[in-house]
Amino acid sequence: MKTTIVLTFLLVGILPSSILHIEEVKPAKVLAKGKSIHPANATEAERQALDNLAAQIKGALVYTRGSRVRKVVIGSWKPADLGEGEFARWGPEGMKIAVYHKGVIYVMNADGTNRKKVITVGGEAKHCPIEFHTNSKEIIYVNPSNELWTVRITDGMTTNLGLSGKYNGEPGVSADGKRLVARWGHDLYAIDLPTRQIRKYDRGCSSGISPDGNWMMNNTGNHREMVISSWDGKEQIRINSKTCQPDLSWDNHHWSNNNNYIAAQGSGKPREAYVFCVSKDHGTRLTWEGGVWYPDLFVAKELASS
Repeated sequence: MKTTIVLTFLLVGILPSSILHIEEVKPAKVLAKGKSIHPANATEAERQALDNLAAQIKGALVYTRGSRVRKVVIGSWKPADLGEGEFARWGPEGMKIAVYHKGVIYVMNADGTNRKKVITVGGEAKHCPIEFHTNSKEIIYVNPSNELWTVRITDGMTTNLGLSGKYNGEPGVSADGKRLVARWGHDLYAIDLPTRQIRKYDRGCSSGISPDGNWMMNNTGNHREMVISSWDGKEQIRINSKTCQPDLSWDNHHWSNNNNYIAAQGSGKPREAYVFCVSKDHGTRLTWEGGVWYPDLFVAKELASS
């Protein structure tokens, strides 16, 4: 018997455009036929999908490509280069971006300015080793000993979270900072920080947790399906990658600051970036340059009900 689950969406506050350095679409950016400018290689169907997404949310996607941090603003679509980095994660207010590059963690403004070194971690990372803490003050990271630590942005003070077990990437934290997920190989773990209870919630990849802390994800089905399970493990829904074209398969997901939207990287030959709407079981392609790595979406405002 199939169970229908209704996700409780996190309400996203209205944030000024300046926080994300979002460029408003002005009349000068509109073509004579009344259509907004799209990526040159996008098909008519893809252009319509971009317009639909821009009518639903305001925000921006960061990702890396060739060890460079890239950003695409929804409604603008032209990628901007923000400097060096292998992994990038949005801060909870969309004002800052955490970057990992060659064993060093940096924090910079949303437009790539004021880049500041926070700490040298060392080692090499196969999976994303960082997550911007939802308290805005710290970065959660995996150290070379496969332990989860935090580092304070202002002064570089580090704290061992003191968790048993080993973890080698993809940490994710709920909006209230009480629930954490991470992976060790293909084992995905759920961690209740106040009680220090740790359990394996699934086997796969793309460990992630919804902002409200009630749902966890697992990329499975030969990278073509996502199982989203409730925290207590009693309920689950399944979504799939069939609308993520041209890749048709996905990897390295990250839950945005909104329960309804997940960023995904294609795992096919193009390896583009996608924004996936959970309630619609539908993905929208956001890049046309290939080689995308570990995207992350920040939703500044919902413009229409999804």
